[in-house]
Amino acid sequence: MAARSFMGPDGTSWQAWDVIPGQHGDWPAHARKHLPEAMGNGWLCFESAVEKRRLHPIPQAWEQSSDTELWTICTLAQPVPRREMVPPAVACGG
Repeated sequence: MAARSFMGPDGTSWQAWDVIPGQHGDWPAHARKHLPEAMGNGWLCFESAVEKRRLHPIPQAWEQSSDTELWTICTLAQPVPRREMVPPAVACGG
């Protein structure tokens, strides 16, 4: 998995990384079956302190892009809901 940090034009700090299902064995086969077919080969994830986005397919050589180029790619990505971490006691009803 490649990862990059970059700054948006407004000074917001972003993280970008590629997600390729099954690449590291962390995606069980049953989970991959639920992915939209277009995302089967992976996607690029962008995340700031307040927003998360996904883009597929993964652009070629995105890891070598400048901050400006990464921001342009990020603007093409679709916003997605952020997953909130639930403390185990809450998740288990305790």
